[in-house]
Amino acid sequence: RHSKNAGDRHHFTYREREGCGYGTQKVRVGVDSQLPFGNCAMCLRLAKEPMATPSGHIYCRECILEYLLVKTKDLKRQRAAYEAQQQAQAERAVAADAEKQQRSVDKFVKTQGAVGPLPPPAAAASASTSSSTALVVAETGGALVAVASDDSAAPAAALGKRAHPEDAERRLESEKKRVMAKMALPVDMTTREQHKEILKRTSFWLPTHAPEHVEERVAPPEARPRSPMSGDPLRAKNLIPVRFTVDGGKEEAGADSGGAGKGRIICAVTRREIHHQPTVLLARSGQVMLKSAAEEFALPTMMCPVTGGKFKTADVIELARSASGFAASGEVEAQKYEPVM
Repeated sequence: RHSKNAGDRHHFTYREREGCGYGTQKVRVGVDSQLPFGNCAMCLRLAKEPMATPSGHIYCRECILEYLLVKTKDLKRQRAAYEAQQQAQAERAVAADAEKQQRSVDKFVKTQGAVGPLPPPAAAASASTSSSTALVVAETGGALVAVASDDSAAPAAALGKRAHPEDAERRLESEKKRVMAKMALPVDMTTREQHKEILKRTSFWLPTHAPEHVEERVAPPEARPRSPMSGDPLRAKNLIPVRFTVDGGKEEAGADSGGAGKGRIICAVTRREIHHQPTVLLARSGQVMLKSAAEEFALPTMMCPVTGGKFKTADVIELARSASGFAASGEVEAQKYEPVM
């Protein structure tokens, strides 16, 4: 009967691993978990006074401007901290150079302080005549004798006798034994740094192996804030006002109206509702239309079908698509990574 129970095998089945949360978990998300088209990418609500970035993401005007203001203040504080760090580092470098130069001066004074002025010529001549007497080693009767170079000096004491051949052999033999004993010792190939690492690992309580304080370094700040979705540098003047066309033809949502109303967002040309279809924005006029309608009615003439204004190719911005529950519409699977033993 035990074979009929769950967990009777020595390994987990796929269903058992999924049930206990072992390993990477994957789940399929539906349309309710996707951001609808026209909603703000920050507050996740229907965009009020919608603004688009060059990357094609839509935000509320208040949300994106507040984000840029906060990030600009953060970058300003980071820039001030970085400049203070650079100034302190330059001051430390100047102090280190001055200390190094002072040590060089102290060393020169210490080593060259005993050197005095040259003696007068008379004293130098007397010193040279007095020091002219030197010892001369001469061999007398098989012994080495130190004899003064001048006739008035008496013979000095003998420096030593000639070395005996047996003494030289004895010293050579003892030196050979010492070298052989040293060569018989095991060779330690561990370097000094490796010895320190071993001692640090086995005797971590020693004060010399205590961790030292590492000064926190401030990274160089960026020139401007980055977009919250794409990560590209973003400025307030890069924001593009968007005018959504609402179902019914009487109401538009944009920078002037203040919201998208209660209707559904539709294409300004074909009047079809926009869900997850490819959509483009004409930056000059702020009109939103399906990409297929733009390719058919706007791009051939390079004129906006709604306002009649001219535009350039750079003014056509493809907006971020909203996904549905179907795999063809985009990313519909969420993953959660867990450690695997």
